Amino acid sequence: MAGVDQPTAPVAHVLVVGRNEQRASDVVAEIEHGDGSAAYRLTTLADVTSARELAKWATDTGDGHVDILVNNVGTATPAASSATKASDGSKRT
Repeated sequence: MAGVDQPTAPVAHVLVVGRNEQRASDVVAEIEHGDGSAAYRLTTLADVTSARELAKWATDTGDGHVDILVNNVGTATPAASSATKASDGSKRT
């Protein structure tokens, strides 16, 4: 959410979604400081239920629709092993 610019259209109502309340609140404040309109909701999207609840909130808050959706999601993957195989098949760490 860091570095979010002002809405491109002055009539846009931006819905901010994230896991960190301070960051979400800061983005909303920045948008509103620039005469924009925004609201936020916290979620982890950890399951289908939370995704459905978010979709309902966005649709309700968006007056029945969402015009633009920006998905900026990172994923966590297991760290790569520091062990590698040498050309002779032995492990190196």
